[in-house]
Amino acid sequence: MRFLKNLFDKLNDSAYCRYNKEGVYPIKEGNHILELKPKELLEVGRTYPSREHVMIAYFGEKPTRVLYFGENAKSMKKTIERLRIPSYPSNLGERIFHWFKGHLEAEIGGNPGPISLEQQVVSDKEHQFELVLRKFLWVYSGKEINSEFYEFYKNLKKL
Repeated sequence: MRFLKNLFDKLNDSAYCRYNKEGVYPIKEGNHILELKPKELLEVGRTYPSREHVMIAYFGEKPTRVLYFGENAKSMKKTIERLRIPSYPSNLGERIFHWFKGHLEAEIGGNPGPISLEQQVVSDKEHQFELVLRKFLWVYSGKEINSEFYEFYKNLKKL
């Protein structure tokens, strides 16, 4: 099954989005960085004004892993704020990034530099990341999340 490939095709954004069946997903264990080989890997990221990336790694029967990392925790927090995630998220993607926002707020005081945050989620729920990833792509392209975004998203759902 190609869960993340389907999501990548829906996102249809080569400027900020990549899909790979032979990607590498980094994890930290103790003082070491290990590389996992997921069945599918979807990345959404940017390099300006500071580097930040979202990685979603599908491992089949094992939990899907979601990693949000970047070189500047303050910039990452600003990005998440610009996503306008509701206080009571209605889908898995927004719940994960609501959680990440809380951890970024806690970390910024002591660590304004590079940071990585990870959550594991139940497999087969990857489609629930479509809305939040579309918001990232919208924000990365320099736009604000507003009625224009929601009209765009509603029209996409009709197709």
